[in-house]
Amino acid sequence: MTAAATAASASAAHGAIVAALAQSTQHRRYSSPVARWLMTDPQTRDIGRAVANCALRLAMEAREGPDEAPEARLTAARVCNRRLCPYCEWRRSRVQRARLLQGVAQLLEDQPTVKPVLLTLTQRNVPVEALGDELGRIHKAWNRLTMRRDFPSTLWYRRTEITVSTPESRQKAKLDGRNAGKNGGLIDNGEVTLHPHLHCLLFVRASYFGRDYIKQADWTEKWRQCLGIDYSPVVDVRRAYQKGSEGLPSEMPLGAAMEVSKYITKQSDLPSLGPLVAPFSEAVKGVRMRAVSRPLSRYISAAEVQAAELLDSPLPEASGGSPIVRVVADWCDSISAYLITPSEGGA
Repeated sequence: MTAAATAASASAAHGAIVAALAQSTQHRRYSSPVARWLMTDPQTRDIGRAVANCALRLAMEAREGPDEAPEARLTAARVCNRRLCPYCEWRRSRVQRARLLQGVAQLLEDQPTVKPVLLTLTQRNVPVEALGDELGRIHKAWNRLTMRRDFPSTLWYRRTEITVSTPESRQKAKLDGRNAGKNGGLIDNGEVTLHPHLHCLLFVRASYFGRDYIKQADWTEKWRQCLGIDYSPVVDVRRAYQKGSEGLPSEMPLGAAMEVSKYITKQSDLPSLGPLVAPFSEAVKGVRMRAVSRPLSRYISAAEVQAAELLDSPLPEASGGSPIVRVVADWCDSISAYLITPSEGGA
């Protein structure tokens, strides 16, 4: 490789790192306000300190191969892996997505006739103080639903998401013409409420779309019965697949996989909770927010993501190839951004 080509490669690799740092900044900037609110409560002070000190220094590297664009990798960082850490939740969702796509690809290879279905199950919003009990209630209702004789699958993946509804977000939704102003069926008294709901990926027999088809109205009634409520909850069910995705099976449910592997709570939502961050943290403590059915666990790990999994594997050294560009970046709280430092060493 000529000197000019080597320099161009290094420049492209550096650009890939800068772009990756910008993405890290986007998620890490929510950590400081969340940490401050957690530290105001003695019960969550240690969690707040861990979040505040998470990912303060990153070590990243990239190298551009002769025939491919450079890929930036996070090779070292001190991460807290706490549930409410916005930065770690972003990295966890990446791990969950990789697990899901890899597992589903293997499932479809072994059982090519199964068809993916995306099922979303909701119910009314609840105040923060009722969140813990509500999570227990909907998870029990999900278990009851999956144990019914007419449940169409033994292969399922479930993620619980909690959406934060504030007076400001409800007003914005109302102005945008959306129906969030009704606060999930509660009287809007100007308080913050939470909307826990389930995103589920099912793999069903082909006959589901024929003689065994379940109409949306029937799904709604089944979910209402399992919840034991006296109103009709909002339920959405649709076939999930994406044809023509390069390198993926034609039935790979790419969009659905992205949906069910996302965050538990949107990072930008957490600061809007303000002093309610601490009770929110207590409510979700120890709750199993993701679950995989036993038959599907052959393909998709149900284990909690470990801190080491939040990092990327280092690039292998290649003799005669493009050099690896390595940088260290430090979090600058005053400007809420990562800045590359000229100092040597890892995180």
